[in-house]
Amino acid sequence: MPKKPVNWWLWTKVMLGGAVISVGGPWITMKLIPTEEELFKRYNPDLQKRSLENKEKREQDFDDFVSMIKQAAKSDKHIC
Repeated sequence: MPKKPVNWWLWTKVMLGGAVISVGGPWITMKLIPTEEELFKRYNPDLQKRSLENKEKREQDFDDFVSMIKQAAKSDKHIC
C-alpha cells in the first residue's frame, strides 16, 4: 500500500492557528488588563489620597516580608 502524501495545506493551517493563539492570546490579555496607573486614575480622589498616604507603609511591610522569606529560605528549619 503506497504511503499517503503529506497534506501541506492542513499543516499550514495548524501552524498559523497555533501562532495566532500563541501570540494573540498574550497580546489581547495585555491590551485588556489595565495598568496600575490606569486603575489608580479610576479611584475617587479620597481613595487616591489614602492610597498615597499608605504607600510607604505598604512598601516597607512588603520589604520586611520579602526579607523574612529570604531568611527562611536560607534556613534548614521548617517554616511551621
